[in-house]
Amino acid sequence: MASSFNADTALIHVEKGNPNIRGVYQIINQEFCRNRWSNMKYINREEDMGIDGLRQAKESYHPVKLVEKYDVFIASKG
Repeated sequence: MASSFNADTALIHVEKGNPNIRGVYQIINQEFCRNRWSNMKYINREEDMGIDGLRQAKESYHPVKLVEKYDVFIASKG
């Protein structure tokens, strides 16, 4: 599942595949982007949710930029 973010960036929201098939996520990503988003300069695969394997996979694509994320908690008054 994906959408365009702006004129040169696509956002990949969800990737599904059978984890028992080696390389399935790589080929799904490659072919999906080649066929659907070839006009985009950037592909944003969104966050890695702190999952080491997912982060490592995303870093293997040599990203142009990584955005640091923060959690903000607002204390309730009372």
